[in-house]
Amino acid sequence: MPADPMTAIPPSTSAASSPYSDSRPSAASPTQTDSSRAAAASRAASARSLRENQLSLDMPQEEDDKDPGYSQVLVINVMARPKSSIQGDELLPLLLGAGLRFGEMSIFHRHADRKGGPVLFSVANALNPGTFDLNRISDFSTQGVCFFMTLPNVANNMLAFEQMLATARHVQSALDAELKDDNRSVMTAQTVEHYRQRIRDFDLQQLKNSKNPRQK
Repeated sequence: MPADPMTAIPPSTSAASSPYSDSRPSAASPTQTDSSRAAAASRAASARSLRENQLSLDMPQEEDDKDPGYSQVLVINVMARPKSSIQGDELLPLLLGAGLRFGEMSIFHRHADRKGGPVLFSVANALNPGTFDLNRISDFSTQGVCFFMTLPNVANNMLAFEQMLATARHVQSALDAELKDDNRSVMTAQTVEHYRQRIRDFDLQQLKNSKNPRQK
């Protein structure tokens, strides 16, 4: 269930373009300055909260505090073929057998190890609200499931992606379903390589950010 990106708010280029400007003289009073600062702080807090929610799936707090500058979400969909559906009693043993565990947000998570720990990737219902009900799993059916992971990952980004891809392919094959990308288009070898390139680009940007923290 994959998730999706935030857009930075561009700085105002003139008093006329600012949502906080008015027709009074340009010299801001202390009250105006304090109000603008409070509004900017509120926007920053909201953006930070959204990002923390994306990366919160059992991730240790110290990882969030490092603030990588930006994040991405990689999504792989396993969709039922036309005129068919994915049945809960077939899906559940596949997910459990692949090491996923039912947990936070009522979805499945693949942790760094079998005993728990940080989340590498997760699996949500492709249909709203994206959750599973284990008490009614034998009656459950859906058109698809959504594998997703965040960048940066708690593990090596590329290794985590390869593990998610292998698991999604296993589920797709076992259910005779279709593998699709984040736009629910057929996931070809070219699409997979595009995902890998996104990870390489992200890793490169992270490296640049670590060397030039002020240029994030």
